[in-house]
Amino acid sequence: MAAPEPSLAPAATGRGRDGDGPAAAATRAAAAPWIPAAGERAARLGALCQDIIVGLLMALMVVLPLSRGRWARSAILVVAACLWVARWALGARPAWRRTPLDWPIAGFSAWALLSALASVSPLYSLEKFGQEPLSYFGLFFLVLAHVRTERDHRRILGMLAIGLPLMAGYGLWEWSRPWHPAAWYIRSLTVGGTYIGAYLAATIPVAAAQTAVGGRLRRVCWWAVTGLGLLCVVPTLSRAAWAGAAISLVFLSVTAARWVWIPLVAAAAAGPLLFGPAVIVRFGELVSPAHILAEPGTMDRIPVWIYAMGEMRHHPLLGFGFGRASATQDLLRGYESGRLVVQGGRLGTAHNTFLDVGLQMGFVGLALFLWLLAALLVVLWRAWRAAPPGYPRAVTAGVLAMALAFPVRAMTNNYFTDDPVVLFWFLAALAIAVVPSSQFAVPDSHAEGPGIRRERPGTGGREPGTGERSCA
Repeated sequence: MAAPEPSLAPAATGRGRDGDGPAAAATRAAAAPWIPAAGERAARLGALCQDIIVGLLMALMVVLPLSRGRWARSAILVVAACLWVARWALGARPAWRRTPLDWPIAGFSAWALLSALASVSPLYSLEKFGQEPLSYFGLFFLVLAHVRTERDHRRILGMLAIGLPLMAGYGLWEWSRPWHPAAWYIRSLTVGGTYIGAYLAATIPVAAAQTAVGGRLRRVCWWAVTGLGLLCVVPTLSRAAWAGAAISLVFLSVTAARWVWIPLVAAAAAGPLLFGPAVIVRFGELVSPAHILAEPGTMDRIPVWIYAMGEMRHHPLLGFGFGRASATQDLLRGYESGRLVVQGGRLGTAHNTFLDVGLQMGFVGLALFLWLLAALLVVLWRAWRAAPPGYPRAVTAGVLAMALAFPVRAMTNNYFTDDPVVLFWFLAALAIAVVPSSQFAVPDSHAEGPGIRRERPGTGGREPGTGERSCA
């Protein structure tokens, strides 16, 4: 019989609520099934639901950014939610894992719903509320409730080693084609250049952090994935993506992944050969301070930001309504009335995450969003400090680097919408999942306990005594 693997989280040593031991507490955690099924059969069905949910999360990591995969993404989330309820009904009770983010999430969601109900276009706002907060917050808690072992965690995050090369490789190929319509910009398999830039800025630091752990072959694999992502981020011509990647890599090189310079140097060496002198010169121009101050597209956003702050005063409490397009007509009327200087074309949104949230949800909604973002940064920081060395520390470092760069990227566009925000919360949940709830000093009475989890034989799990590293 194989020896049990060491626990990712400290073992539970305390007693139950009534002073009894861990065995009684574990027995009490298993609820009676709600549906008519024998105990052994219910356990097998629950284990099957768990395996399917993990498989769906693995698939979601790949299809999430695909513009033609939105129906697949929606189907995955709906099926996973149904299986979540089914496991609960079968008595597994994987319903909740509490974190310090519960109240910020609840406050932001409640105000977003009020904003949708009072919107200038309620049907649109309610539709966007269902597509966004319900999706990304639901996915966040789904991951926390079901990704309980290191093996499952590695499988889900390992799919990033497939998805990121797919997106980056296709983007580079697309950009090299003579029929490429945008000439300079790429969209890869996403809906546009903004989305591929947001995807790369979020995934590059997570991939780069993985170069710090594991054997040589594993590190080389992640070095290659990171280098390909860095090559693809160049022709996006997105200063926000460049800034996000740079901030993330600087943080990682100082704190977690000292060898991250290897894919960076490799990408820099291959860049001139792949892109040619024209793109390299263009890259240098876009990042030069003189060009940033004189570039019409950049200068056009400053009057948009000023105008947006003025428009927020018209709906200061609940905003125009949840959804990025809720205030579009008001912003476009600013161009028509001559209040905005049109230099780089019409900008239908404020092109700033914080201002867009303020326009949608008012000043109260903006304050709740700042609270949510600050709480997430604190939780990720504490998760990174508390994570055990090795794989857990690398995961939390990569996601923390992504989150630290987010406020900078958020100044140039709204990345807290659609697929980028779903990916953001997906990765945040994976980082928090590897840290025990006890590190956050939050009661976790409804979640499976930390330490080595042992499942009954014949239920799709492991034999007693084999064990597996637990993420929580």
